[in-house]
Amino acid sequence: MSNNKKHKLKNIAIIPAAGKGIRFNAKEGKLFIKIKDKPLLWHTLQPFIHSKLIDEIILIFDPLNMEKQKEIVMPWFENKPFYIVQGGVERQESIYNALKFLQQNNLKPETVIVHDGARPYVTKTIIEECITKAKKLKAVITAVAVTDTIKQSDGKDKILKTIPRENLWSVQTPQAYDYEILLNAYNKAYQDNFLGTDDAMLLERLNINVYILKGEYSNIKITTKEDLNLRN
Repeated sequence: MSNNKKHKLKNIAIIPAAGKGIRFNAKEGKLFIKIKDKPLLWHTLQPFIHSKLIDEIILIFDPLNMEKQKEIVMPWFENKPFYIVQGGVERQESIYNALKFLQQNNLKPETVIVHDGARPYVTKTIIEECITKAKKLKAVITAVAVTDTIKQSDGKDKILKTIPRENLWSVQTPQAYDYEILLNAYNKAYQDNFLGTDDAMLLERLNINVYILKGEYSNIKITTKEDLNLRN
């Protein structure tokens, strides 16, 4: 954890980076494989570090590699304050750990922006547009319109129907939220033993409006080694 004096923050970024990336067989983890001679996570963090709208950053690491990874990333932050939080078994648990860390350390921001550590092509423009829109609407996700034809199957490879794609969106990160609204949604999910696939899902189940910011198709998530070849 950084030694900066604690103070009330305006905007804070939460970057989950606790995935093991088993398919990459990387000793330090998937997010430390090299893209153009720099670790994947370095690329992800740069626009957050250099955005004037981001006051602090929380990085979530796998507890087994946390100390080693902390040593690697410390020089990257320059003068941007940051904290390291222990990840959980599921992504949702990891984000909840970060939200509780903010609460327990009296670092409650107005807005939190959550972004996958494995999305290294995010831009500062998208980050800042997402935060700005969340100030007004309280809950904003970035997404891109679905361009492929979508089929629904019976679970056994038989097509049941084609789903109209006009109103379908492929969800990305960053996602920005009013801190209190997101924390309350996570508290309720924990109480109900509910596990969602992204942060917005926890708000949707409580009938809280979530809005879309049009993202960029280039903002891909690195899941397999083949994904690296799409941009390199």
